[in-house]
Amino acid sequence: MVDASEDSGRSADLIRFSVAHPFAVLAFWCVVLLGFSAGLGVLRIDTSTSSFLDRTGPQWGAYQRSLEEYQGDEFIVVAVESPSGVAWDPSTIADVIHLSRKLERIDSVRRVDSIATVPLIRLEDGDVALNSVVDEDLPASDEGWQQLIEHWKNDRIWRHSLIAEDGRTFAINLLLDEHVDADRVATVEAVRRATEGLEARITGVPVFRTAVNERTRSELLIFAPLTVLLLGLVVAGFVPSVVGVLTPLLVGGVAAGCALGVMGALGVSVSLSTAILPSTLLALGSAYAMHLVTARPELYPSLARPIALSGLTTAIGFIAMATTRVEAIRELATYGALGVFVATVASLTLAPAMLSWAPVGEGRGKLDDWLRRGLRRGLVRLLVRRRAALFAVWGAALLAAAVGVGRLQIATDIILWFPHGSEIRDDYEVVRTRFSGITPVNVLIESKGDSGEGITAPRVLASIDRLSTELEKLPLVGKALSVADPLRLVHGAFSGDGLDRLPSSRSEIEQYLVLLGGVDRIDDLLSFDYSHANILLRVDDNSSREIVELGAWVEDWWSRNGVPSHRVTTTGIMYEFGRSEEAIAYGQIQGLALASAVIALILFAVLRSPWVAFSSLAANLLPLAVGFGVLGLAGVTLDAATVCLGSMALGIAVDDTIHVATTYRAGRQVGRSREEALATTLERVLPALALTTLAICVGFLVLALSGFALIRNVGLVTPFLVSLCLLADLTLLPLLLLRGARGGPGRLAGNDHK
Repeated sequence: MVDASEDSGRSADLIRFSVAHPFAVLAFWCVVLLGFSAGLGVLRIDTSTSSFLDRTGPQWGAYQRSLEEYQGDEFIVVAVESPSGVAWDPSTIADVIHLSRKLERIDSVRRVDSIATVPLIRLEDGDVALNSVVDEDLPASDEGWQQLIEHWKNDRIWRHSLIAEDGRTFAINLLLDEHVDADRVATVEAVRRATEGLEARITGVPVFRTAVNERTRSELLIFAPLTVLLLGLVVAGFVPSVVGVLTPLLVGGVAAGCALGVMGALGVSVSLSTAILPSTLLALGSAYAMHLVTARPELYPSLARPIALSGLTTAIGFIAMATTRVEAIRELATYGALGVFVATVASLTLAPAMLSWAPVGEGRGKLDDWLRRGLRRGLVRLLVRRRAALFAVWGAALLAAAVGVGRLQIATDIILWFPHGSEIRDDYEVVRTRFSGITPVNVLIESKGDSGEGITAPRVLASIDRLSTELEKLPLVGKALSVADPLRLVHGAFSGDGLDRLPSSRSEIEQYLVLLGGVDRIDDLLSFDYSHANILLRVDDNSSREIVELGAWVEDWWSRNGVPSHRVTTTGIMYEFGRSEEAIAYGQIQGLALASAVIALILFAVLRSPWVAFSSLAANLLPLAVGFGVLGLAGVTLDAATVCLGSMALGIAVDDTIHVATTYRAGRQVGRSREEALATTLERVLPALALTTLAICVGFLVLALSGFALIRNVGLVTPFLVSLCLLADLTLLPLLLLRGARGGPGRLAGNDHK
């Protein structure tokens, strides 16, 4: 017997209408899918990291100023290795020269930096020569080669940037133009074709982004069908009925299809974040429908409210993620919530319409029957007899979690998305090691006002030089290049004393800059009017946390040692990506708090029992805390995706709690004791809880097969968190519900022994 109120309301009316008019409901959903199919046909995939950027605040403005003044900061590195392993091999150097000329002809490559194109500053016949060495004939004598090699070794600009320390590997840096977004794939392919037959490694952000796009596209085509297949096998183990298997899969498919169709119609591409939506919505939609599949037809109306509330809380979990300013996460939140809404409506209409043809509630499988009868008895007996021990276990887990949560770190390293042994990762590691880092970061030095003290002021230039020098001492920085470096070389060549010094007067500095004005690469370091400068860094770590901390170090150093009339700002595509990680992290903390508060209000309003509502909320928040604590203790670093799982997992996990709490409340309202109501609740909902949690785990575990750690971690962490929440719903929640019982558990224990 259930509370009559559970059978009333609009959600229950939807189920009744659908059972009474199945053909009308099926026709409606056919029209809906037909409408969304147009959007699916034009859906695009763009998994670039740009969607993870925080396009707000003064730092984003500084990045835009940097791009306007110094152009794009995306580049490809081609590292040419000596096939014989001989240092300074003339044939390898000739290959570099020839390849540099070929690469200059590729569309969207605005400049090529290599030993064939970057001028070598040296003194020739009393004059400073800025011509590239390789513009002339290569030396024919051993003595000539040795002199040239010595120049290369001692050049401040070439060292660690164009030539490896051992002289066996030479780098060709391809700086891309501002229109590279439209031609990125073609550019990478052209570079690969140009290097055929050479011992060359190709790496850089454009290479990463191209590989991510290609792999994500292929995974999307595989993961959705695989999710359907595995979910079908899971349901078939519980429900030996074709209709019973097809119904949840159809509901999940409708939810995923509608969400992706809307994205396609609105011109929103599938990104690295929204790539998880097909499998996620398939699993969630299937989970909602399974509550009906495992129930008797006369109980369908009583399930309407719990299903509707489950959809509401899950949608809230997604929407709470939108508190961040990052576009990729907001899209995941928006279209995830939309898909959940569709899954909920389809569960209340499409599922009962399908099941009206062939009800499967009475034809349950042996696994379902075992869960209802055998496991329920054992679980109830455990809850009654080991109440204190179970409370102690959860208490200890919570204490350990407090330590683990304090150790959690949030960082993203794009190269770690690729597995060990992959060509992309191996090439990056080799080039990074031999050239002391290739991740680009810029440090802008700008005047605060009309002080009249430009970059050519000796004390400003000296501060820039000291900052660059101190940066290069940091383990994180492999190379730091500022306008002071070519000025030192020119001044040393003119002075003839071989000393590596900066010019001491503004007039000297400006004369040397006029001389260097013919070298277009000086534009990367200094604005045309000498009002601001740029320090180019090559960082030896892609970790967003490390790069953001580097920016903080730069600002602190300048505040203590720099010129007060100027300010520094760290920027660049990888710095902006790291900064966005911080925005995502803090946004998700706010989102989890918001989701918890809203879901708490809903539980209190619907359950109308402060203790039951509190118990329901605690049974979800505590296991989430334990789960993230375990991740912290295990040293798992959260990335841009896994940091969002708190809100989403809370919304998903409350599904099981709602079914337990509402069924328990219905039992209490008809006069059952707490113990009897709990026993009846477990017998009724346990199969559905097990099946829905298993479905959700299967849907996310498919993502664990991804070749990218960003998606794979979501596929591993989410099932872990949801499973912990199910464990709490079957142990902690009943313990809390029984906590206020008077008279002890004797009656329940006695009944169980009968």
